[in-house]
Amino acid sequence: MPLPEREYFYLQEVTCKLDMSEFDLQYYISHGYLMASVWLNRDIFQYHFQNPHNNNEYAFGPKDPHEGYAYIDSCTAREVFTCGMTHATSFYVSYPDTVISLADKDPRILVRRSALMISVWDFDFFVARYGLSETSKSGPAGRPSTTRLTMEEHARRVASGRNYKNRTQEAQALYDWHCLHHKDITPPSRDTIRNALMKFDPRDYQDCIK
Repeated sequence: MPLPEREYFYLQEVTCKLDMSEFDLQYYISHGYLMASVWLNRDIFQYHFQNPHNNNEYAFGPKDPHEGYAYIDSCTAREVFTCGMTHATSFYVSYPDTVISLADKDPRILVRRSALMISVWDFDFFVARYGLSETSKSGPAGRPSTTRLTMEEHARRVASGRNYKNRTQEAQALYDWHCLHHKDITPPSRDTIRNALMKFDPRDYQDCIK
């Protein structure tokens, strides 16, 4: 049984893949050009959902368990780079519409610099958006084309009107499609697909729409 393909890179790996110093990478993460993620151990979190009519307002959602990766904002990242660590009070399950925080009286989680990671999809998007070149192409640890493959199917679904308007439902449908039609390739996780849907631009996929 082969090992699963990785979906996240450590910061040192990102600088090795790009012609970029660690200071450059810190700058771009601290200013919101690239989102960093951390792993959250299973706990009960308070969910907050962005008001679709006012991006500065968030409504309380349910208190549910969560375990997995979540984004930190650029201000939190800047504190981590400055001090080596910080106590974060909130995280993004999907940016910027879903925020979670610990559902207790002291919602703080210690975030260290060594814990910061970059998702494969965010890395690929960063490279493509700013026209960067990789010094070494992704090997077994990377999967630069798999999420693209899934998003091409999403583009076809959008063009034919078959896509779900709800991102979670669409991510599940795309995950199932990938498992059915590409059994030899490990699919992106549902969270990775959902994050990709948030930044989807149909103009980037015109060549695959028939």
